[in-house]
Amino acid sequence: MIKKQREKQYAVFGLGRFGTSVALTLNELGYQVMGVDTDEDNVQRLAHELTHVVTADSSDERTLRSLGAQNFDVAVVAIGDLEANMLTTLLLKEIGVPVVVVKAINQVHGKMLKKIGADKIVYSERDMGQRVAHNLISNSIVDDLCIHMVITSEYSQTRSLSCTNDMMTHSSMLFSTNTRS
Repeated sequence: MIKKQREKQYAVFGLGRFGTSVALTLNELGYQVMGVDTDEDNVQRLAHELTHVVTADSSDERTLRSLGAQNFDVAVVAIGDLEANMLTTLLLKEIGVPVVVVKAINQVHGKMLKKIGADKIVYSERDMGQRVAHNLISNSIVDDLCIHMVITSEYSQTRSLSCTNDMMTHSSMLFSTNTRS
């Protein structure tokens, strides 16, 4: 008998612009997502979009345990407040979340997060700025594709691909590397 592999479950702490984008994208890709924020308005806005949405302070260990955070495969910390961001990261690692991905505001913050156990550091504005700059100078087809990356224990694997401009109507896809002309 072949066992079906369990789908990964994700928890997103902090439902501002970045956290909401991550949570909604994971949800659209078919994953179960729990969203957590201290702001009731953020929670209400996503109440019908995500699997579970909770108003809670994730910088409290008892709260994290009562939410079952330790049962999630991946936690994304997208909290803007530095203290809450770091406490949540530390506590998630201490209670046994296998992969914790954290949004950092700068390099020093990223170093501190790494030292307390964050598995992956995301510099959202820097990373998007670099992507836009590369896209501006690139003649590559790659950036014309919507490639959805999902965080895994190896950090990333391609989960699904969809293309713009009806490119998927072709029977095969060619990927080229970014090169200057």
